[in-house]
Formats: sequence, structure tokens, C-alpha cells
Amino acid sequence: MKVVFEGKEYTDDPDFSDGIEWKGSLRNGEIRTFEVSYNAQGTGVFDYAMGNQKAEIKNLDVEIVTDFSECDIPNGAMIPASQGGDNEMTKYTWKASNLVTGQNISLKFTIPGNYGELVSRLFYYAPIAIFLFTGFILIFCTAGGIVLHPMHYLFMITGYFIFYLLGSYMVSYIPIIAAVAVSLSISTGIVVYYSYLIKKGSELVRITLYSSVLFQWVFSVAFFIPEHTGFIITIASIVAFVFLMKRTAAIDWENKW
Repeated sequence: MKVVFEGKEYTDDPDFSDGIEWKGSLRNGEIRTFEVSYNAQGTGVFDYAMGNQKAEIKNLDVEIVTDFSECDIPNGAMIPASQGGDNEMTKYTWKASNLVTGQNISLKFTIPGNYGELVSRLFYYAPIAIFLFTGFILIFCTAGGIVLHPMHYLFMITGYFIFYLLGSYMVSYIPIIAAVAVSLSISTGIVVYYSYLIKKGSELVRITLYSSVLFQWVFSVAFFIPEHTGFIITIASIVAFVFLMKRTAAIDWENKW
């Protein structure tokens, strides 16, 4: 951060963390000019706080120049008056007069290869994926007369959870796409192999693989396409639901429970 007062670097206030302090006398109509500039590095979000409460700003003129080609305006932040640039830089400008606002000026940078937020979301929704996976197999086995002990389900769920456990460590050693692919392959392989070891028939093996593809692979891939994540997950869930409807429509549920 650099502060210039009347064309010279301002050094009277050694600490700008709590604001800029200046003491002096002004005659009626006299103007003193402060110029504040920032050079931010290694941050995902830039915020310029306009205050915790609504305040009147006589003249607002803010310009942010960044070498990020893609930036988002966070919810609740002030929308820039203009933006433009080229392949090397992007310039955002905020200009207004007699403005009353409590919004901040903020930019959220899109960092290529930064999948930390994606991994967090993927693992955050793990309970939903595990619940759907288990429910799918449970309904199918009940409708098909395949009797599984609760311990069988416990081992399947544990094998399914290996993806999240292993993946959370592997992303620290190899690129995230490779880490997710390897973790998915190992987890799915373990679950399908266990369904084979149960010796309840090939149908259980197929349905376990089918369920893993839908609720592990498709769900995971969906988070790599953030603008369509919800839509992809919804379509996968509908496909699973229609499949269960088709397989269970003729079942006499009165004699199953």
C-alpha cells in the first residue's frame, strides 16, 4: 500500500492498518489530495471496505488493474461502472458522484489450477453421495430379494468412503485430476470386488458398479464444471430414480416389509 499526499509520499502516519490519519487546518473551500494505491500479490480476493454502514461519498473514482483475465464480483459488492483490457491485464473502474452506499469494492480472482474450493465442496457433499449410494443398493436388493447383512452395507460404505479419505491426501502429492481419478478407481474397485466376494450373484456386482458410476464418478466430475454442477447431479439422480422405478414397479411391497 502506498499513500501520496499532495504529490509526495505520506510518512506522517507509520501504520495504515487502522486508516490514514492526518492533522491540519483547512481554509474554507481548500482541497488537500490523498492518493492511495495497492499492489496485492498472493490473494484470492481483494476487498476495499467502504464502511460498515451506509455513507455518502461525494466523488468516487476507483481503478483496479489486474493481470487476471477472469474475475468475479462477489455477492453484495459494488458493480463496476466499466471494465476492459487485453490478454495481459484487466482494468475495472468505479465512478460515481454523491453516492450513498454501504457496499464494498471487491474482486474475486479466478486462479487457474487452484482446486482448493472444489475439493472442499466435493468432500462437503460426501454424506449426500454416500446416502444415495447406500439407498440405491438397499432398495434394489430389497426388491430383488437379495439379502444383505448390515455388516455388508457397512463394508460397502467404508469402501465408498475410501475415495474421500484417500483423495484428501493424494491431492497434496499429485495433480487434482489424477488424484481424483486414482482415488475413484481404487474406491470403486474395492466396493465392486467386495460385492463379488459376497457371492450374491452377478446382479449385485452390476448394480454396485452402476451405483458407483452414478454417485461417485458422475457426482465428482460435476464439481469440475461449477456452472453445471447442480444440473449434472440432478440428471444423474433422475436417471437412478427412473432405473429403480423400472426395476421395482411390479414389486409387491406389502410382502417385502
